[in-house]
Amino acid sequence: MIAATIREQENVFEDLDDGRGIEGMTLPGAMERWVRDILGLRSQLFECYHTDELQALQVARGAVDAGGVCFMLVDANLLIDGGDDDESDMHWRQARHVARRPVGALGSSMHSKDDAWPPDHWVVYLGDLTPPDPSERDQIDLRVWCWGSEFRISGLAEDLGEYLYAVVAGWP
Repeated sequence: MIAATIREQENVFEDLDDGRGIEGMTLPGAMERWVRDILGLRSQLFECYHTDELQALQVARGAVDAGGVCFMLVDANLLIDGGDDDESDMHWRQARHVARRPVGALGSSMHSKDDAWPPDHWVVYLGDLTPPDPSERDQIDLRVWCWGSEFRISGLAEDLGEYLYAVVAGWP
């Protein structure tokens, strides 16, 4: 609920009514300011709309490894079951979290839905980027949080780049 009021304050173009379309989107600049102003951390926005996704992953890893936070702007299709979509080689497994219960086990591997435009979802980067300094052709693995669940994402680093558009990192 607090985040909704912040989003309303940041949106200078339209009054938020239904939260759909551009009026409901949290833009990277707002996320960077929230990391600085609300969390009290040194913040950095690293955009990778067309290139530099591997550098963005290093920014994410560096912030979390230093005890900070990182939010990633992605295409939500990364975490939606794409069935037999085969454009990219990205997969995820989900562990649901339920209040006052142990974390559930990771479920079956699901293939990500084909990427789309525009980026439309923020996830929290939890860490465990493997390998820690990947090249485009490396198989990677990392953990993110959204929708009340932890997701373990795996696939080719270059394919993750099709879904990743920006990171907002905060350092203590």
